[in-house]
Amino acid sequence: MPFLVDGNNLIGSVLGKAAATEEERRWVQRTIAARVRSGGSKVVLFFDGEPAAGKREGWLGGLTVRFSGNRSADDAIVEAVERSKTRRDCHVVTDDRGLAERARARGARALSTADFWGRMSEPGPAAAAAAVDVGDWESFFSDDRNRLP
Repeated sequence: MPFLVDGNNLIGSVLGKAAATEEERRWVQRTIAARVRSGGSKVVLFFDGEPAAGKREGWLGGLTVRFSGNRSADDAIVEAVERSKTRRDCHVVTDDRGLAERARARGARALSTADFWGRMSEPGPAAAAAAVDVGDWESFFSDDRNRLP
């Protein structure tokens, strides 16, 4: 089940501010990426506009980060739902009622940022017990597709 996350909305909820610094965005990305690695979920984090540097799309394991360019992140999220073959399995994460309604009208489910962040910010027991294989990490990070912009 993919989570399609309204990144600016999530940051506003988590950090209590309308605009985030690049460092704060990266902290949110690292937090989600760490949890996704331990839980096996797939998350697509959408941000409005252009990235500060690098590509409009980046990957870090099960986390994909996308910048919407000249359209809104909300429109990009709705388009991702529309392209999905299994819309019922898409979970749109937002506190924006308009976006949640648009997603539901297309067959997706909506989840609040608080519920999502609660799932993503606390590593599960499997993460604490997992042994780290340095070779796996080196292999993973040597692939440019697994790096955030």
